[in-house]
Order: sequence, then structure tokens, then C-alpha cells
Amino acid sequence: MKNKNEIKVSVIIISYKQEKYIRDAIESVLNQKVNFNYEIILADDCSKDNTYKIMEEYAKKYPKIIKLLKREKNLGATQNELDASMHSCGKYITKLEGDDYWIDEEKLQKQVDFLENNPEYIGITHPQQGRNSKNKIVGNFPIEFEEGDITLEDFCSSKKRYSYTATVYKNLYKDPKHIENIKYLMSLDRIVEDAQLCVYLLTLGKIKAIPEPMMVYRIRNEEGETNYNSTHTIAEIQDAYLNVYLALDDFFEHKYNFYKKFEKTVTLGFAYSIFKFKWKDAINFIKKCPKKYKLKIILLMPINCFKIIIRKIKKREE
Repeated sequence: MKNKNEIKVSVIIISYKQEKYIRDAIESVLNQKVNFNYEIILADDCSKDNTYKIMEEYAKKYPKIIKLLKREKNLGATQNELDASMHSCGKYITKLEGDDYWIDEEKLQKQVDFLENNPEYIGITHPQQGRNSKNKIVGNFPIEFEEGDITLEDFCSSKKRYSYTATVYKNLYKDPKHIENIKYLMSLDRIVEDAQLCVYLLTLGKIKAIPEPMMVYRIRNEEGETNYNSTHTIAEIQDAYLNVYLALDDFFEHKYNFYKKFEKTVTLGFAYSIFKFKWKDAINFIKKCPKKYKLKIILLMPINCFKIIIRKIKKREE
């Protein structure tokens, strides 16, 4: 007989200085129409604004659903998420950034129903609806998103991409054999965790991609905002991802082909460093590039940089 009190899904909401957005995130989860129990784990990373106070308000109002974690110091996004996930009880788990929100009240039900009926899949994902600071829809993300099955080969070759935050997957944090691996992967960068977890999930099985955009990804990359894209330059972001893929390549003992990931991070980092006349940073991207891919990436650099310039021009015209 099934336990009526079983938690089917753990929803991890992490935040940092997101008082303007956190209510939308929490409400969008509370509005879910489901036939199972779920929990919400709120983990603010020691914000100096009112984010934690707002979370406290919801935790008091919904004590049977919400777990509130208090941080005495700033941990960084990856360790904040890791600790929150270690508190999870659900059969499945998913993450929501504090400045994003869900727009389909049946999101969890649809994703859980699929996983319950298709246990051979590790997870299920969907595209995100991108909205800018004026709440205007600017397209779905990732741009390369395709319906169907996603394999590790698809992801590494950049044929298919998926968003970790849009994914519901089997709760690996309840399985001791995965915990040490995840702890290491989450230690690779203080903020970046999506690349390594996207890869790790796909080493364990396929991910189903369905076409409906069931959440909003707020595109915030302007001055005054406190999110990662607003507080870091493109070159800094690409350097972080390059370091993560270098570590992943070593972790998996060069078993998988990360060429496309290296090509993208090195080219973007190099190009934007050149645009800003930061020659040392540009050279550093070339130095970090794995030897087996370096010559090919350098030879293709002029063509790829030209493509970046064209994209920037088109974006300005829009």
C-alpha cells in the first residue's frame, strides 16, 4: 500500500537578493494542480534585502509544504543549492531560481506522470519562455531546443541543449553512490552548476524534451541587477564555463567529446576580451584550450568571431 504522506517532488528554490521576484517564484509553485504531495525548500543565500523575510512569511503560512533554510553566511549558489537538495525527501527533484517562475499550473503533474510511466528516463525537460526587464517575450530558451530524446552525445556535441532548471529528474540526493560525485561537481565553481549537472544526468540516462514552455526565464543583464549575468562580463562567464568543462573532461577521464563546448567557451571568451582590448585575457583563453583541440579552434577562430559580430549587429538592430 502506498504511503499517502509520500513526497513525490522536492522543489528547490534558491535566491540571492531577489525580493522583487521571489513572490512570483513561490506562488507559481503553490499554484500547481497535482494529485500528489510535494515540498518546497526555500534557501536564500544570506541576502541583505528582504528576500528571506518574504520566504519566512510563506513558510509560516504553508508549514506543511515549505521548508525554510537559514544561512548564517553567503555560501555561493552551488553550495546553497547542494545543501538545499540534501534536505530533499522527494522521489523526484527540480530547481527554480528565485527570479524565474512557472506559467503552467500542470507543469509538475505532466512531468511526474511521464517519469512514472517511463522509468527508463532520468528526467524530463521543456523550453523556457524568455522575458526581458519590460516583461516582453523575446523567444524560447535554449534556442537550440528540440523535442524528443536528449542523449549525452547530443548535449556534448551541442546538437541539443536543455535547461537544468526546467528539468524534473530522479532524486540522486537520496542515493549515496551519487552524492560524492555531485559534491565534487558542485565544487567546480561557486556559481555555475548547470553545465556539470546537465552532463552528469545524461551519463545516467536519457532526458525527454517536450515542446511546451512551462516557465519564464527572466533575462536580466543590465546594470543595477544582482544576478550572475548582470554582475559578470561575458568573458568572465565563459572563463567559468571553460574551467568547468576542463574539470569535467578530467573527471570523466576524457571519455566524452567536449570539443563543441571548448570551441564555444574559448571563442566567445577570446572574442569579447579582444573587443574590450583585454589582450592578456584573450591569450589566456587560448592557453587554457586543451592541446588536442587548440589548433582546430584557432583555425576556425576568424570565422566564428565574424559570426559573433554579425549576431551582435543583428541584436542591436532588433
